[in-house]
Amino acid sequence: MNEWFVRDTSKKIKAVLKSRGSSGNAHTSNIPPYGYLKDPENPDHWIIDEEAAEVVRRIYRMTIEGKGPYQIARELSEEKIERPSYYLGKKGLGNHASNYDKENPYMWRGNQVTTLIARPEYIGKTVNFRTFKNSYKDKKVKRANKEDWVVFDDTQEPIVDEETWLLAQKLRQNVRKADPMGELNVLTGKIYCADCGAPMYNHRERKGRERIYYTAKGEKRTSYSNPADCYECSTYNLGRQKYDRHCTCHHISTKALKSIILKTIQETCHYVSLNEQEFVYSLQEESAMKDIAVSETVKKRIERNQKRLHELDMLIRKIYEDNVIGRLPDRLFQSMLTDYENEQNELNKIIETDTADMQRIIGGQNNVERFLKLVKKYENITELTPAMINEFIDKILVHEPQGKGADRTTEVEIYLNYVGQFQVPVEQHEPTEEERIAAEKEADRLRRKRESNRKYMKKIREKSKEFAEHERIAEEKSSDSNVCAEQNATSKSNRQKVKGEKIA
Repeated sequence: MNEWFVRDTSKKIKAVLKSRGSSGNAHTSNIPPYGYLKDPENPDHWIIDEEAAEVVRRIYRMTIEGKGPYQIARELSEEKIERPSYYLGKKGLGNHASNYDKENPYMWRGNQVTTLIARPEYIGKTVNFRTFKNSYKDKKVKRANKEDWVVFDDTQEPIVDEETWLLAQKLRQNVRKADPMGELNVLTGKIYCADCGAPMYNHRERKGRERIYYTAKGEKRTSYSNPADCYECSTYNLGRQKYDRHCTCHHISTKALKSIILKTIQETCHYVSLNEQEFVYSLQEESAMKDIAVSETVKKRIERNQKRLHELDMLIRKIYEDNVIGRLPDRLFQSMLTDYENEQNELNKIIETDTADMQRIIGGQNNVERFLKLVKKYENITELTPAMINEFIDKILVHEPQGKGADRTTEVEIYLNYVGQFQVPVEQHEPTEEERIAAEKEADRLRRKRESNRKYMKKIREKSKEFAEHERIAEEKSSDSNVCAEQNATSKSNRQKVKGEKIA
């Protein structure tokens, strides 16, 4: 009887919590997350705790700057910012208000930072039923699948805006490791091979290769080349390690890539700030041409799949009734039920994808407004920063290099956040005679400079080979003379030994 009573009580409490959490008017959690406090007038409503909220905003800013959770935790600890459990515990709040660690108030952990970054509550959402227990006898709390979460929008004032939150989630999908210099690579997960689609890996060295050469006067000198810092196709590199040839050598230096990125952002911001209306009109016209046909097709497909889902529900109900009254054998019922359920799962996935596409098409205007806001934020930029790269750049495609030597070129496609690939219009005008002559002179100057550099380097290489050969021959003669001296010394020693034996 006691077991039944506890079981029934557990069911009633679960039913109450289920109803409370599904209504959208209250939180199932009794404790607000770090950054929020309960409203004294309405305990079901959360208000912002400005002191903690500023720390949360700073964590998101540091994430957008390219820093990882453990690096953020280290900086917060060094600056003696109280960790969430200590901050809440000293106020008598939180899950561990009575037993929090009072000896280490600034000991931030990387997993704490990761948890704060992933919380949808900071953009004004309420998430219920994150966890569950199998039974009232089971004390172990388990994490529910995201599909089982119940999410409500605009339930409290957001601490960070939605664009910042989404960008932070996107950046957290790629692991950033420090290079040999101890620096984090901000372009990780953004550069791809244009031919095979594989990510391009960064190769960086601490120092360049040692080079020994001879001057025109025969003086021996040592120099070091510039340290390697470039991106290469991962498919090509991994295949070459196994003596297989996959893709081709897509290669670009980090310096050149960052220069292209900076120039692209500067030109785009300058054009948009001067021609805002024209920019908005061109994007709307382009997106409308692409999305009108797509939206009609997607909308019809969603309606067709939803109709089929309703038919499958009717069929499942029908075969269940036939199985209960004995008109359908259990084996055939189970086979048909499995087929229907599999088809339902596939249709649900397709509907989810199509719905996301429709939302993307509908949110096109919002994306333009977000991009304009971003342009105004970074007006008159002169240098590239990690935050600027993360906020502007969606992805970069690098094509295979064309040409050789000084004529070698590499095409780079840069896709910006919210607007995709945008080409700044270039005004076409007929060059004047003076401009044409100046361009020809500049091209001729560059050609003569490259030719002169090639001749000079060819002469240096020939001299280096010549002096290296002379040095090798001199070393061989020196070694031969040393061998002869050793042989003479040995023969002289042997003769003296024989002479001594005769005298003896």
